[in-house]
Amino acid sequence: MDSNYWKNRYKNEHFPSSPSKFAEWAIEFAYIQPGDRVLELGCGNGRDSIWFATHGVNVFACDQAKCKIDFCPGLPVKFDFDLDFANYDQMMERYGHLKFDQIYSRFTWHAISEQDENEVLFWSLELLKVGGQLLIECRSIYDYLFGEGKEISKNTFVYNGHTRRFINPGDLINKLFEYGYDTMLTDCQCGLAPYEEEDPKVLRIFATKVR
Repeated sequence: MDSNYWKNRYKNEHFPSSPSKFAEWAIEFAYIQPGDRVLELGCGNGRDSIWFATHGVNVFACDQAKCKIDFCPGLPVKFDFDLDFANYDQMMERYGHLKFDQIYSRFTWHAISEQDENEVLFWSLELLKVGGQLLIECRSIYDYLFGEGKEISKNTFVYNGHTRRFINPGDLINKLFEYGYDTMLTDCQCGLAPYEEEDPKVLRIFATKVR
């Protein structure tokens, strides 16, 4: 992940404090419910974690970059920064004593390498309860930016100083099955994550740990 890129962006740019559409969707359709224990990967400025907390969710939020949380109204969100998602020992030391109802990843999945993805899927199965869910929203190979910039590995490009790995929905779904998830819901379209002038065709996956 481009941790320095994100540290600079969090330091120099203003990000919205309102929740993402993905977070609103998760609450609206009860994929995340009051009393659930949620681990958010790549919490950014904390806006989705805070949204979940306002709905009675027990939230643990982490990010690989140190972020500025400047609008948290004293809600019980446990923020944890400068964390390496691909480090199994580190993740288990921090969270291995907990069992989560959901692991939530919005716009984090396409910021990690495929090797890191494999590590995240490996430890996520240990941290989730049986029947727990993995909720992912990420950029897909159908994104209008796919192919822009310099390709550095499969479906991964450096563009405007930022590295993105565009996710092939079929490949990720097959891998989820291999790791022991059951894919309950998938969606890939525009309109899910508009931001200013951008409206990328993003992928949403809702997968359940079945063993």
